[in-house]
Amino acid sequence: MVPPSAPLPEPLPAPAEALPPALPPSLPLASSPHAIPEHPGPKALVGLDEQATVRLLGEPSWTEDVPPAKYWQYATPSCVLRVFFFMEMTTQNFRALSYELTSSDDAPNVHERCFAQLLAQASGRQTAHGNRIN
Repeated sequence: MVPPSAPLPEPLPAPAEALPPALPPSLPLASSPHAIPEHPGPKALVGLDEQATVRLLGEPSWTEDVPPAKYWQYATPSCVLRVFFFMEMTTQNFRALSYELTSSDDAPNVHERCFAQLLAQASGRQTAHGNRIN
């Protein structure tokens, strides 16, 4: 027979220096899913829904539904961007989970340069059609 053990003592609170610093009140806990930085890089795509992606890059040049995903493609003469959307289960909206950039250029910062070209291309199309979205 095993003797009854004594109850465990209550855990001590963590010392203040062991806790992570609190966020300043001016910083949001999570960014808005539609918030796009002023000069975004390709990483800004992750988490965007389809409407925000269209606002940023315009209509894709090619799309394909590959359940459970959607695949959009944007292209310039020297690079191709593929954006992969998956359904967010809580909202049933599709959000960009990942992207792939390929380029025929072999230059430093090729992904950022390619993305900048796509942004400029989208901006030019929106301006040319008189419906630029800010």
